[in-house]
Amino acid sequence: MVTHNVHEAVLLSDRIVMLTNGPGAEIGQILDVDIPRPRKRMQVVEHPSYYSLCSEMIYFLNQQKRLKKLKAKKVTAIARHGLEKVNIAIGYVPLTACAPLAVAKEKGFFTKHGLDEVSLVRETSWRGIVDGMVGGYVDAAQMPSGMPLWLTLGGHQDKPVSVVTALTMTRNGNAILILYYKM
Repeated sequence: MVTHNVHEAVLLSDRIVMLTNGPGAEIGQILDVDIPRPRKRMQVVEHPSYYSLCSEMIYFLNQQKRLKKLKAKKVTAIARHGLEKVNIAIGYVPLTACAPLAVAKEKGFFTKHGLDEVSLVRETSWRGIVDGMVGGYVDAAQMPSGMPLWLTLGGHQDKPVSVVTALTMTRNGNAILILYYKM
């Protein structure tokens, strides 16, 4: 069965096969639907995995849409200042831990050190960071300290991804403090 309706896919399928963007589409992800049969439309929404399955499909579709846009504006590596690439995309999750990246961008620290065209790519989750690294649309990323090792050992879809950890910004987290003085 072929459908473009997320809810219909969960209701009628035992396995959902999602394809990447075409032409040359490939199997991007397969989801097993663990909801017992027979299924009735009004009862299936009460199953504990219904919304997580729908959410997983919507996330996949949104990532495919995003990848299509990113591939359309694919940029080639620009070598300058003795560096192999000066136009890099750095993925981040908007938490206090991304503060060093944001400050470096705003204060021109990247440019000062020869990285003329750094763009910060906002992701909504660590999974988005993983997808960016694996998909190749970010060159570097802010991530938890265990994630590079997890990727290298094949934590993402049992496929090892070669990741180099060049910088550990923190091991204990960041904080933004506001001091309040009573007068």
